[in-house]
Amino acid sequence: MRPEHYFDYAASTPLDPRVFEAMRPWLTDGFGNASSSHSWGRRAREAVEDARELVAELAGAEPEEIAFTSCATEANNWVVKAAETVWYSPFEHACVRESAIAAGGSLLELDGCRLKPPPTPGTVCVMTVCNETGAVIQAPDLPAGSKLHRDAVQSLGKLPLATEELDSATFSAHKMYGPQGIGALYARDGDFPEPLLHGGGQEPGGRSGTLNVAGIVGFGEACRIAGQEMEADRTKATECRNALMGSLAGFEGVGINDHPENSPFILSVTVFGIQSGTLVVDLDLQGYAVSGGSACSAESMAPSQVLLALGLASEEASATIRISFGRFSSVAASAELGKAILASASRLRG
Repeated sequence: MRPEHYFDYAASTPLDPRVFEAMRPWLTDGFGNASSSHSWGRRAREAVEDARELVAELAGAEPEEIAFTSCATEANNWVVKAAETVWYSPFEHACVRESAIAAGGSLLELDGCRLKPPPTPGTVCVMTVCNETGAVIQAPDLPAGSKLHRDAVQSLGKLPLATEELDSATFSAHKMYGPQGIGALYARDGDFPEPLLHGGGQEPGGRSGTLNVAGIVGFGEACRIAGQEMEADRTKATECRNALMGSLAGFEGVGINDHPENSPFILSVTVFGIQSGTLVVDLDLQGYAVSGGSACSAESMAPSQVLLALGLASEEASATIRISFGRFSSVAASAELGKAILASASRLRG
């Protein structure tokens, strides 16, 4: 498969070669436990704290407001399961939605595509960018005494993020050219929830577990690069998105699920009359990687709850694919993907 034919950046981005080079020493010689007091451990701890500063800088936070986790799923569960009262939007990733349901949380109501304020205070979970459509989601006004939690996985390193307006937010390295298996939780003023994992309490807020030094270093380097290249990345994504939309424009039976405000990195396309899974496989046979929706639910045959909440009919949601762009995409390949989608649609419809 040609790298420029990968269009599933919202599921996982390629590891930037510069990130790998930053991680390399910590995968070989730098094997010390960052909680150990000897020189190997102290060296590892210094690398962790340097990376924490880089993540905090990109997020507009202070280092003591950042705790590293194994992934954003863990970080979201940490916040949600520690809350007494939880409200969540219908657009949330499964790790927020399912943990909120398990915690007895309540679904926020919609007024069109806008969220209504919750009737009572609580921890209110509203993602920043919908991982299935790229829609930028605005949080509603909150009752006094509420806390606003944002899953910012599709924002950090891509779009401006005002953490000073949030009580907590979650991040993931592998959505921004860092390694898989490392995430982070931001908590305003270092006010972390009660620990989800108990043990040695290695991280702020008492989060326990041996630190993934190589992953943390990679996360920090990915944040450093994003701070320098965010504008260029956004311009590239916009050009690729426009090229694909241009290839699809004017053809019957193909719809773009656009919103008043969109991230340029994600495009939701409905190809009427064709199951998304069938189209994903057909495009894969042509060498293109796209998604039928969120990667965590890619094997589900049920229509996406997020797409239904956004107003798509069940048959439309089942015929919708997600295309996502990134640093190593190309405008030419994006236009070619549009033509491949139309060719697949024509062939599959017979």
